[in-house]
Amino acid sequence: MKTLIFMASPNKKGNTQAMLEAFLKELRGETYIINCYDVNVKPCIGCKICYTCEGKCSINDDMTYIYEKINESDNIAIFSPMYFASYPGTLKNIIDRMQVYWSKKYILNSNQTISKKKGVLFLNAGSEWRDMFKPMQNMFKYIMKSIGGEVIGGVYISNTDKFPVRENEEAFERIYEVVRKL
Repeated sequence: MKTLIFMASPNKKGNTQAMLEAFLKELRGETYIINCYDVNVKPCIGCKICYTCEGKCSINDDMTYIYEKINESDNIAIFSPMYFASYPGTLKNIIDRMQVYWSKKYILNSNQTISKKKGVLFLNAGSEWRDMFKPMQNMFKYIMKSIGGEVIGGVYISNTDKFPVRENEEAFERIYEVVRKL
């Protein structure tokens, strides 16, 4: 089992890191972590080359390597803080560049799909409001659908400014439950 992990927080001692550490503690198999702040992924420019080139992108940067990792992985996991009700910009660039998968499936009507993948999502935010994680959850659902996968679970933790993840034993148990589904 190969799991590709996107780490979308620059804070090496923060809540997202605590969630990732708990996940890795229980996860079995091969893992590859992409720290979104350490890769050079330019934003999508809307050129629509992916509409004609069978899943290719016109931009030559680290996303080329990330496509390879996505294709060979069995599981996709995203660990992210919430920044202004969304993913941090570095991860958002990666997400937008997954347009090649959407184009291949829906524009080119390609029957060739990559292997079925399981997706898990781990989010945290310093404050709390009703349905705050819904937009991020929906975006992840669309990502997984585009690559021929399905979301099988997630952990969403709010109010981390008052109650950090490292002090939240229930959060760790919920993370371990999600790992068991993989």
